Amino acid sequence: MQNEFEMQKKYLIKLGREIIGFSYLKGNDASMGAVLGKIHFENISSGYDFFSKYCYEHNVPTDENDSEDKFISTQTIDGLTVINEAEIEIKGIGVCVTGFENEFEIDIFGIPYPFYGEEFPHHVKVGENHYRKIAGELSQSKSK
Repeated sequence: MQNEFEMQKKYLIKLGREIIGFSYLKGNDASMGAVLGKIHFENISSGYDFFSKYCYEHNVPTDENDSEDKFISTQTIDGLTVINEAEIEIKGIGVCVTGFENEFEIDIFGIPYPFYGEEFPHHVKVGENHYRKIAGELSQSKSK
């Protein structure tokens, strides 16, 4: 039997031309064309040190950068790309990262349709089921 990761698509994460890791993107908000996923770093001993240095050297704005707790939350990082198994970049309005030391998530937002629906049909289905459930609950509460 396959485990959860074997059933998911693996996405490469690159900064410039360098592969820095990979992720199994999960749905975040299909209606907003957003996905996120944990970054599994390759050859990077500290995600915090890596992104903090990169943001400083390339003038990337951060929402928060706490060197004591080794926490950083970036705004969009130009050149940070996510590539699917067919070597197609997952393009959105922006790509940012948030995390502590080596526990980081990558967030891609504003992925346009129909590409979002084609690449992440399971996220769309989950979102549709969620909205159906809410609509059903609202309908039931109005009928009482």
